[in-house]
Amino acid sequence: MKKRLIQLALILGLMTLTCAAAQASESNADSGLRNFSVVEAYRSDIQLTAMDASGRVARPDENDAYPGAAKVGVSYSNPQAGSEYLLIVLSDDDPTPSVDNMAYIDQQTAGSAALDFTIFPKRVEASTASVSYSVYLSSNTDAGTGNGVTGYEKVGSFEYYNTNTAGDVNLGDLNGDNLVNVSDAVLVLQGFVGSVELTDAQRAAGDVNGDNLVNVSDAVRILQFFVGLITSFND
Repeated sequence: MKKRLIQLALILGLMTLTCAAAQASESNADSGLRNFSVVEAYRSDIQLTAMDASGRVARPDENDAYPGAAKVGVSYSNPQAGSEYLLIVLSDDDPTPSVDNMAYIDQQTAGSAALDFTIFPKRVEASTASVSYSVYLSSNTDAGTGNGVTGYEKVGSFEYYNTNTAGDVNLGDLNGDNLVNVSDAVLVLQGFVGSVELTDAQRAAGDVNGDNLVNVSDAVRILQFFVGLITSFND
């Protein structure tokens, strides 16, 4: 258990910038959260709450979805005082955290009250209809003397959806002229500094390095592709 916690703590450090970027992202009316579920064994201890970008509790629509919701509150009412808890959110069915499936991570030391975490899910790409997230808690609490989560356990799940998908995406082609050139790199930089507002489709095309951000790194790769230094954005 100690080894697992050390590994997760290292990932926590590596994910700091990703989580900071996730906090800056917001949802809109075309996207939101749905399909909240808590594992049966923890239904009396864990509560998942959909929230808008300002942190207010979101209201469900007639389909029990939460349009515009951008955050998830996680309340754990049964922690062991003095124990360390890691909240880990993964974006696939593999329970092993990795750089590829890690969507969010946070750490707290339990006191005498409930633990309250806030998950900032990664923004759904314009080409993606939905992403399912699994929520895990990991604790260094001794299973022989502790209560609640005493190891690494899945406690719940939710889905981030997008109703305004952009269809097939031509990576690097932000202006839709079926070319990848300097004009597309300029659009990336303009979107990055805020001089233009990129559409969801342009964001999907501009994220050529697949980190869910559109920034200078993407502009550099577009230029590298244009001059032939790379022949694929997977290089």
